[in-house]
Amino acid sequence: METSLHKIPTISLQISPQDKYGFRYEKELKESHGVLKGCKGMQKYFPTIKICHYSGPVILYAMLLNSNATNRSRYIPHYHKLSTRETKNVFTFDQSGKVTEVKPAKPVDIIITSFDTRDCDSYSFKNLAIVRSPQKEKVKALQKSRSIISMVNDNIRREALTIKHLRPIEELIDQRYIGAEHNFIDKVIPNAVRFIILALLKNEKHTSPLTNIISNPIFDSKNKAPQLMNLELTFAGSNEIVLITLSTALNKNQLPMQVMLEVE
Repeated sequence: METSLHKIPTISLQISPQDKYGFRYEKELKESHGVLKGCKGMQKYFPTIKICHYSGPVILYAMLLNSNATNRSRYIPHYHKLSTRETKNVFTFDQSGKVTEVKPAKPVDIIITSFDTRDCDSYSFKNLAIVRSPQKEKVKALQKSRSIISMVNDNIRREALTIKHLRPIEELIDQRYIGAEHNFIDKVIPNAVRFIILALLKNEKHTSPLTNIISNPIFDSKNKAPQLMNLELTFAGSNEIVLITLSTALNKNQLPMQVMLEVE
């Protein structure tokens, strides 16, 4: 095995994605559109991951998550999609779960690609765009993301040696949303996403996914108005005081704002 016995393979975001990016509509993809670049100071580059202490082939799965975690410190998938202008070595799942080539400028729920660390220990996600799902299709898109997670698990199961290798993706997703997507639709922030990458290391003697890498929130620069992320009402004492907890998608630290109102 080419992986060091004394060092655990690690994955990191060598270049994080920019924190503000103009989300696209599908009709804009046929035109020359701006792509997702690196964070401040790295705008000449693309989001890039780096793998250390491992030598061999790597399979990467990339998709979008909701910008904020649930109260169980887990995430739910986002209904927005990804698009790429790349035409080589980029794949996705079709409706049956079969891995198929991504068509240029065609929005997909997940992008699958691969590289070999013996050639280069880093990989850049070039020419990506974040694509908005139409309002009327959001619930349907969120339901589809459930099947995408199952497809990832099935695909890893075929590639991996043991069932324990499925734990990283299963532990990441809040299982309460499975089959109840309509109850979670209001918890998904339309103007902010996170970029997640799951790396599966694979050579003749070693098959194991790394810890998931999740980016900082990426905010839609086209939308200036803050969006309601959460609203909680708490009655204190004899229902004379109402505590309202608000937080907004454009608040990078996702810190809640509390307002106390007296009820006459």
